Amino acid sequence: MSQDGMNSNISLQQIIPIGDSFGVTLTEIMLAHLRVVEWEEVQVEMRKDELVITRIGSPSSPESMKQEFFEVYSEPLDSVRPTMTNVKSE
Repeated sequence: MSQDGMNSNISLQQIIPIGDSFGVTLTEIMLAHLRVVEWEEVQVEMRKDELVITRIGSPSSPESMKQEFFEVYSEPLDSVRPTMTNVKSE
């Protein structure tokens, strides 16, 4: 078990050179766990002794939309219908 009490899968991965940078190999199981695909952007956070890779989602995925978007557009249409009627009749 990991420090947070959840089961963790630990594997040794290689650091490989990629041009002037370096990469870490990830297995298909790791990509599936994060629900990411090849070439998708992820967030990498540097902590004291670790790197944390987080899925950020694609721009068109609902997961990547900010909550404020849904709050603004969650207002019922009935509340704006009088305004829409006034615009139509002018």
